[in-house]
Amino acid sequence: MYSIKVTQQFCAAHRLPGIPICENLHGHTWKVEIEIQSPNLPKDRMLFNFSEIKEWMKKMLPDHRYMNEVYPFSSSEFPPTAENIAYWLYNCAAKRYSMVRKVTVWESDTACASYWEE
Repeated sequence: MYSIKVTQQFCAAHRLPGIPICENLHGHTWKVEIEIQSPNLPKDRMLFNFSEIKEWMKKMLPDHRYMNEVYPFSSSEFPPTAENIAYWLYNCAAKRYSMVRKVTVWESDTACASYWEE
């Protein structure tokens, strides 16, 4: 099995109403990690070009934004938690990269959430 991981950082603010300490507006330097996996390599011997994935991630990530106002996190049913961001990015990545295995979103050096499908 082969896998690659690409990480990208972005800065964004959010608030999580109803969750003590998190209901106040605050920001993070988020780190997103996308892992792509395959049992085989294509003819060119690369799963994907790292640069191409990084560029796609830059376009997708809401850098320097208030995430509670960014779709799909503008709904109170889908708040911008690390878990929801991982879920949303996984689904976006899976549409573009069929071999996406897992997406991990770090909101600090010591706290992260991941989403993947078995």
